Amino acid sequence: MKDYLENNLFEYEGIRNISDTCPIFPYGEGWLTALRTIANFPFGTDLYEIDELIGLKIFIARNPSNVKGDLFHEVHLHSAIWNEDLIELHNRGFITGTNLVTGYEWSLNKHNKMLESGYKEDANGDLRVSLVNPVSNTHFETRIEKPRIEKFVSDFFAEDWDEQYRDEMIADYINNSEKYVLISKALRITDSGLKEILNSSQNIYDLPHIIIDRIEPLIKIKYYDTAIREVAIIFEHSLKEFHSVKDLIGEQLIDFHIKACIAANNNNYNAGIKLYRQELRTINRFIRNEYMHWLKEINESQFNAILHRQSRLALFIKQAITKIDPTRNFWE
Repeated sequence: MKDYLENNLFEYEGIRNISDTCPIFPYGEGWLTALRTIANFPFGTDLYEIDELIGLKIFIARNPSNVKGDLFHEVHLHSAIWNEDLIELHNRGFITGTNLVTGYEWSLNKHNKMLESGYKEDANGDLRVSLVNPVSNTHFETRIEKPRIEKFVSDFFAEDWDEQYRDEMIADYINNSEKYVLISKALRITDSGLKEILNSSQNIYDLPHIIIDRIEPLIKIKYYDTAIREVAIIFEHSLKEFHSVKDLIGEQLIDFHIKACIAANNNNYNAGIKLYRQELRTINRFIRNEYMHWLKEINESQFNAILHRQSRLALFIKQAITKIDPTRNFWE
């Protein structure tokens, strides 16, 4: 299992930049990393699938029917999870809203979605699609065959279709073929998934001494929400101090900081920086804002899970600032 903590935001080979237009990429590989990705949002948040790219599903943390404009715009909050990790989470009962289907069912579902979006079938049930050649900028028409069970079964068993054994061949294919994930409506973490997140995050954090020294007295007296608030303040104060900006807060401060990261990375807005920006924004919206303005009663288990996540962000911040100015002795 590969986790993004083992890698650098600017040199991370584990994040595959599948498309420059993709708003987000997975943090890494493995079901626990995928589960933590979903748990970045408050418990009960629905994630809606908006695209699928080479075994990767892209989600938006908002009902697409309520979104005007580009669903992929970076103003929205997104997640990306590998299909194989979704399958494992489904099998473990950590997520709901998923169905495991055969390749035939998955392809047929995709075909039907294209029909719903306005594409037309010909007499054979195939789709006629007009595409644009990106090199010559010319239009051309192609045919997309309608998925047929006979072809999938024949390809799976590497033998010719035999109508005499139709039912047996289809049954064997359904039981033994590789599974794919369909999202019925929206993806959501289950109670069991939340429990796994809490259990896997206990006392697993590595924070700079400047933070530990300030929150250890609070932890001893079980002022957990105050400790979380203190960490959030240190993050914000440190970014303001580093960039010498006093008036920027929240999203404005994040955008200023990310622009500096991109500039320091030869103006390359790579997958790692996209992930970093997403983590800054979700922690700002769902942790910093929540604990800055309200007194929150949380138990030790919940506190450890949040502190574990804040420690990951601390690592990201240190990597980013070191990249922007390697001469700065930050948080030492």
